[in-house]
Amino acid sequence: MCRVLAKSNAVSLSEHVRDFFRVLEGLEKVLGEYDFWGEVRELLRYAGFLHDLGKVQPAFQIKSLRNTKYQPLDLSFEIPHSLASLFFVDVEVLEKKLKVGNRRNEKSDEGRLRLFLSAVAFHHFRENFTEYLGKNNPHLLRFCRKFVDDIEWRETLLQNLRKELKDFQELQELLNGNLKLAEALINGLTLFGFVFLPYTMEGFPTRIGISGEQEKFFIRLSGFLQRCDHFASFCEEEGEKFPPEEEGLCREELWKTITDGLREKSKPGTLWQEEYLKGPKDQSLILVAPTGYGKTEFAFLWTGGKKLFYTLPLRAAVNQMHKRAEKVWGGDRVALLHSDADLFFLEREQGGKAEEKGQSRIYHLSQQLALPVCVSTGDQFFPYALRPPGYERIYATFSCGCLVIDEVQAYEPQAAAIIVKFTEDIVKMGGSTSS
Repeated sequence: MCRVLAKSNAVSLSEHVRDFFRVLEGLEKVLGEYDFWGEVRELLRYAGFLHDLGKVQPAFQIKSLRNTKYQPLDLSFEIPHSLASLFFVDVEVLEKKLKVGNRRNEKSDEGRLRLFLSAVAFHHFRENFTEYLGKNNPHLLRFCRKFVDDIEWRETLLQNLRKELKDFQELQELLNGNLKLAEALINGLTLFGFVFLPYTMEGFPTRIGISGEQEKFFIRLSGFLQRCDHFASFCEEEGEKFPPEEEGLCREELWKTITDGLREKSKPGTLWQEEYLKGPKDQSLILVAPTGYGKTEFAFLWTGGKKLFYTLPLRAAVNQMHKRAEKVWGGDRVALLHSDADLFFLEREQGGKAEEKGQSRIYHLSQQLALPVCVSTGDQFFPYALRPPGYERIYATFSCGCLVIDEVQAYEPQAAAIIVKFTEDIVKMGGSTSS
């Protein structure tokens, strides 16, 4: 059997798909309670199965992954693998599955296939993708002509995929040659007839005709596809099976830990934080209070046990807040993100304290957004309001969490404008914000 590799470290495509599904199951444990998850979960299974099919290209296997025994031996025809994946999808079968999974909302069926294919096509975005989106790209046209005219070549690649992915029998029907796409591109159409460009690129349209609900659907599908793919690759590189979402404290545990600490420092009686937050509070807010008044504890309580992103403008303040959060959630549950975070964890690692070993693990999980609390400088997240490639991963994750913006007055006016836009977008996606 001719193995189809997914990574240069000899991880096969079937192993990567299996790891993707494992990560998806891990997210299910944390996100299963959200209303949108039922719709997105099944589509993520299809996307996880399909997103790397384009790696079956001989040139990619031999040149990029050093799979020297791969057949057919052909290095002349290659396009970016995420775009190539579109040519191995049975679009008619996929469209039926997308509609079946959306029976309760028939009005949103229109364009769902295009949005799904866009998530697959751009899950790995490269700057040279713009060269393939216009007309008459020579590499794309040569690939399409080879795909249409050389039946033996096309069927050999499909057979390689079917053998490699034989353990996923229930999804095998999604594999087929997408001749309609190849022929359309040969006849002068562009990829814009089949996918849309989700990013602002010079000379190209962006997000045309996508309603608010369609955009949220795309961001969640694309964002969690990227998260599962990135985290599966991370585990394969590290050789360990980390959980994609570490569980934090439940609401009761969080409240007891914080309120007990506050009562030790204050006079007996009702805490103002506790009084205000009695009952369910699912709203964004602005809190103004003097220094030492307990705003940080209020922010921690306000999250109610949801994933927390706590931002500050300065690294020194972030490091201090990280230590405060560790006292509540524990040292292995609090992420740290800023430009010198790697040095922060390295210094801890070399400090010699037994409880501070394994800091490199926390640093890597911080980058994967896998921990229940993340303390960071604002520059790690707010620029995503400009919607660069990969913004979906951030937006999808924040839509299931709480964002705290501390010391907001310290930002320059231009930065504040970006922060306002970011918070608006997160609220529209379903997240909560506090400043």
